Formats: sequence, C-alpha cells, structure tokens
Amino acid sequence: NVFPELVEGTSAGMAAAVIARGLVDPQSASVVSKLLEVRVDGPGSVVDTALVDLAVSRQRFVGSRAVWDPASVREIFLSRAVPGSVGLSAIGAALQSVSSEDDHGLYLRLGPGGTTVIAPIAPGVVSPVEVAEWRTVAVGEDIDTAQKPGTVALDGERTFTLSGDRAARVILTRNGPRVVGVAEVLRQATLA
Repeated sequence: NVFPELVEGTSAGMAAAVIARGLVDPQSASVVSKLLEVRVDGPGSVVDTALVDLAVSRQRFVGSRAVWDPASVREIFLSRAVPGSVGLSAIGAALQSVSSEDDHGLYLRLGPGGTTVIAPIAPGVVSPVEVAEWRTVAVGEDIDTAQKPGTVALDGERTFTLSGDRAARVILTRNGPRVVGVAEVLRQATLA
C-alpha cells in the first residue's frame, strides 16, 4: 500500500495516451524503482525481492502472514520512507524521509537504547517504536542481517524462515519496475 501513488483517473489516462502516441519519451518522465534484494546462501538457497520494506523478525515460523508488530521485528530495510505512509516504512519516515528518487534507503535495528518514534504501523494503529540504531543505505550496498533464527518478511508478508546459522544478505538496487510520473508526463506534453 506504500508503493502505489494516488493519481486521478483522468490524469492517468491522459498520461498513458501521451506516452502511447509517442508525444513524450517515457524514459524522460519515469524513474526505475529501488528494490531490496535478499539472498540466503546454503542448502535451499533463497533469492527474493521487496519493493518497499524487508523486515527480519524474531518469530521462527511463517504462520500468520502479516508482519506489523514491531515487538517481533529486529531489523528493517527500506527502499523508501515517505511521511504519511502506513506500515513499517512509517517507522523510517519518522526518522528521515526517503523518496523513490533518492539513491539511498534506510536500515533500522529496533530495540532499546536509541530513540523512540511514534508511527502508524497499521491502519488505525499508531504506536511508539524503539529504534536502537538507524542509518542510510546506499544503492549497491550489501548488508548482512544480524537476526537468526527468525523469519524474513517482504513488503509486509512473511516469506521464509532463517534457521540455524543461515543469515540473509540484503542489497539495495535500482532493479525495480519503471514507474511513470503522471505529472511529469503531462508537464512535458504541454511543452511539446
């Protein structure tokens, strides 16, 4: 729910028509999204991706899919952190705003000893969250997760379990989908 942007339907249709008719180069009015890529090496190697957030939870079983309780989350990796969003990315947005255009993301380790933020972690749920440490992560940076065993959640849904001494590596890339900027397409169309 954090990745899509709200766009009025008529404007979106006009932008699609402008691009379809070749009046604006889609490359000049779009951005390639950031992507959080995760890799777990060893037996049963796992490779997966998240568009907005990747959380490493203390929970050892996939079970109930949604991850929104910060008490169970140890680490969060974010490709974006936009004020006004709801979910795990709102925790990062309370610390530093990161847009889809920025060439960095955020890493957060939750727990005591740092700062406490108030964030809307689920629809209708605003909670204090303790952040032990946080920092920016550059595109191309490769980070090993600290939590094991546990589960990895991609964009809010538990996906796989980290067991034994298996750890996950996360890298922030620009390998995500290309997203057209409706306002930029329409701006360029008025100049054509």
